Order: sequence, then C-alpha cells, then structure tokens
Amino acid sequence: MPKDIWPSQEVYDAYKAIPSFDSVTIDPHKLGYVPYQAGSIVVADKRVRNLISYFATYISQVNDDPSTIPLGTYILEGSKAGAAAAAVWAAHRCVPGNISGYGKIIGESFEGAHILYQKLQNSKNMLIKYNTTEKYFSIHPLHCPDTNLLIYLVNEDGNTSLAKLNKINQAIIAVTSPKLNRSAPTFNLLLSSTSITELEYGRGCLKALFKKLGINDVDFDKTKNTSLSVLRSTLMSPYTTPDYTTANYEDVVVVGIKGVLEYLLARGDI
Repeated sequence: MPKDIWPSQEVYDAYKAIPSFDSVTIDPHKLGYVPYQAGSIVVADKRVRNLISYFATYISQVNDDPSTIPLGTYILEGSKAGAAAAAVWAAHRCVPGNISGYGKIIGESFEGAHILYQKLQNSKNMLIKYNTTEKYFSIHPLHCPDTNLLIYLVNEDGNTSLAKLNKINQAIIAVTSPKLNRSAPTFNLLLSSTSITELEYGRGCLKALFKKLGINDVDFDKTKNTSLSVLRSTLMSPYTTPDYTTANYEDVVVVGIKGVLEYLLARGDI
C-alpha cells in the first residue's frame, strides 16, 4: 500500500483532535482482536461518572478511603463480568499494539481493505445473464476506507430509483448474510449490512450520496426518515495481501457478488 494513502489528512486531523473531545469510546473487537463484549468509554470530566453510576449492595462496599473507586459502580452495565477486560489486557501484554505485534497485523488488514476498494472501484458494467435476460450492474464503494471496514452497494446501471436500489442490496443480503437462515445456494461470500438513515446522518448526507450514485431525489424530498441499504466488508485477516499470498481475494468478492446477482436474476428478485 503506498505510504501516502493512509492516513489521509482528514484522518490525521481527527486523531490529532482527540484530546479536545469530551468523550471517546473504544471498541477493540475489530482492531484489537479480542472478544466482542470488550469496550470502554473515556471521559474528560470525571463528574460524568455520576450519570452512569449504579449502586447495588452486592457490588458496592463501604470504604472510608475517598481515593478508592468502588469496582462495578461506575460502568455502563453494572456488575458485568470482567473476563473481556482481562482478555484485552492479556492479549496486548502478549502481542503489543506496535509494529512488532498487532500493529503489523492491523496495517496488513488496512492494505487489504484498500486493495478491495480499488477492485470494487473498477467493477463497473458487469453483465449478468439468465436465459435471454441481460442486465448490467456496477459496484459502488461509498468511501475510501480509513480502517479495514469498507461500505459499498450494488446498483443496476441506469437505475435512478432509491426503492429499487434498496431492493437490490436487501436481496443480496438476504442470501449472503450469516445471520439469516436461508435455502439459497451457498456462495463463497459472507456479507453484513447496515442502513444509512436520515435520522442518524441527516438529509444532507443522504442527498450527497444520491447525487454520487445518480439516484433521483425527487421522491426523497417527499418522504421522512428515509434510509439507504448498504453492504459491509470488514477485512480482519492480514493474510489477504501480496505480502502473504498470491491469491487475489478481492476477485473472490467480485465473483461472489456476480454469482449472487445471477441467482437473484433467475429468481426474478431483481
């Protein structure tokens, strides 16, 4: 990965501004390779802890020392187990977060995300056929990844309808999500999804995305709480880059999406 790709100036400025934040959340299950339950929040003003405090006789103890913080009192989930926190500590003691440990792994996963991004950027005008029916589709990454998480969607070439765009991507998820029971064929592809909603991201964000995707926003202006269904890929493995393999895993993703589109076209779902 070229050195000038990451971090971008925007990402660098965001990290540099962290000391001025009121609070920062830390979720180490992706880039820390630790159990999903692990997570924490850091606040600049310790008075905030009173807003999340929970006192229960079975986890609180009377202590005359004012410098002692009662364990289990100032956490978001009361008396939750400490195994996940211990796992984070132990993992990073054994494999440090610098270039000799997790830092190396994380860097490779970032590179893998950029390789996939470039591949998806070039995946346009894909011909999908079933019998005499022929349609063209393109994959549209919504951003150049800042980490190892890439968000994108698939649209039929020439489509300007938000409803049809959402239908296409929801149909893809219906046959590829590991969370859903399905009778569809097994594709060499696992995807997750999310929605970019007006309520969470604002109307301006969605309108900018619609313009980029060529979606007509006339109907959007008449609706409320509209959302955009998108696909997500998180490249956790460091072994998908040229440093470790000659296999082109980014090609596997594109071939998998083509296979899903062929299946959906045959079913009449798209």
